[in-house]
Amino acid sequence: MSLTAARLSEAMRKRGWDQKELAQRVDATQGAISKILVGKTSNSRLLPKIAAQLGVSLPWLLGQSDNDSIGGDDAGVTLEEREWIELLRALPTADRRATVRLLRLAASGVRASKTALPREVAG
Repeated sequence: MSLTAARLSEAMRKRGWDQKELAQRVDATQGAISKILVGKTSNSRLLPKIAAQLGVSLPWLLGQSDNDSIGGDDAGVTLEEREWIELLRALPTADRRATVRLLRLAASGVRASKTALPREVAG
């Protein structure tokens, strides 16, 4: 498997997209996506659109860079961090707030225990 195919597969998995979903988003056929994933096509004209839809940099997708972040508002944010943001946004408000408090505690080095956690998190 080529590096581009592996990275494309990884980015699709993290988004929860299959070939059909990605193909629809970039206005291509599922066959065109499949060719990239199996390494039959390594320099598709679709790659810039694919990178943009997946929220990764084109150089990362092509294996020219180890930095998957793209420019703009989320410059420096990795694919994994974007996944965390999407998961956090999907939570109900109260759960989101509790999760943020827990992350702040973890980042500050406080050992997460029932006594250290906010009441709604400690259960």
